[in-house]
This record gives sequence, C-alpha cells and structure tokens, in this order.
Amino acid sequence: MPGESHQLRKNPLRTRDDLLASLDSLIEPVLGCFVDGNSGLDLGAFAAHYDQRATRLEGFSRLLWGLGPMIAQAATEPEAAPGADGPALKAARLAVEGL
Repeated sequence: MPGESHQLRKNPLRTRDDLLASLDSLIEPVLGCFVDGNSGLDLGAFAAHYDQRATRLEGFSRLLWGLGPMIAQAATEPEAAPGADGPALKAARLAVEGL
C-alpha cells in the first residue's frame, strides 16, 4: 500500500509529543515550497479550477490548522514549545515573516 512506510502511519497519536511529531512529518516536505514573502505554498498545478494565488493560499492555510494551536500554546506555556530545529517551528517562523 502506498505510504505504508510513512512515519505518520506508525505514530500512535496518544501524547502531545506524538502530535508534534506528526505535525513535523506533515510539514517537513513542504518547507521548501514557500513562495516569495512566505504568503503561500507552491505545491504544483493540482487545483481543479482555482487560480494559482488561491491554490497557494489554500496550501498555506491548511498548515495553520496545526501551527495555530502549537503557536498559541507556546505563547502561553513557553516550556511546552517544540524544539527550535523542528520543521513545524521553522514553518511557523516563515508564516509569521509573511504577515
């Protein structure tokens, strides 16, 4: 089955660390896809009927479903912030730079 070896399939998703690891594994492949200004993701031409701008924004906004809660918790509980070298935190920095 395709994707069977992906690390997310092996993650039990029981603890906060499991969830952060899953977020990292989903974000890492797209880190190099941010467009100039970090306001979107260029993931290719896979949109059925949306223009490129809308497609880039859609890809970027989906990351925020995971990054938003992570950033909010880190702001109120700094000791709970993920490691500084993880893909999720790198993406969060890129997203903030794009604002």
